[in-house]
Amino acid sequence: MVVIFEIIFDPNLYFQKEMLGVLIVYAPFFMYTMWLMFGYEKIIIDNETVELIKSNRIITKKKTIKLSEIKSIKVSEKIFNSNKLIDVIRERLLEKIRAFPFWIRMGQLKFQLQYKEITFFNGLSYSEIPIMKGKIEKAIKDATQRQLKIMAGK
Repeated sequence: MVVIFEIIFDPNLYFQKEMLGVLIVYAPFFMYTMWLMFGYEKIIIDNETVELIKSNRIITKKKTIKLSEIKSIKVSEKIFNSNKLIDVIRERLLEKIRAFPFWIRMGQLKFQLQYKEITFFNGLSYSEIPIMKGKIEKAIKDATQRQLKIMAGK
């Protein structure tokens, strides 16, 4: 830590302007590297809510959704449906961008809510998508049935 401080500031404690670029580039690179090495996405389904968690062990992003707000679970579809060369290139580029952790609306699965869509699970392969969709649908159905039993018992 002292070494970094000495690199950024000279002995007279003047900020070295040359280091500003290093700081601007280093922080996103560090966060991206942490995502590739330690990042994860997790979904927690309980009786009343679904919690989506994305973390790279430094920054954690949580989103909580009530089960009653979820209309359906869908698979994200291709944006460009033609086979033109430019559309194929765009689709491949979008697939490569999925490696970035906190990009909005880049997930393979999405919850359809009343007024918006929430995407999650960026890193799923095409073979894992139907498996995860089925497991999540089953868990939500089970949680909803448990909630109804609890309400009926009161």
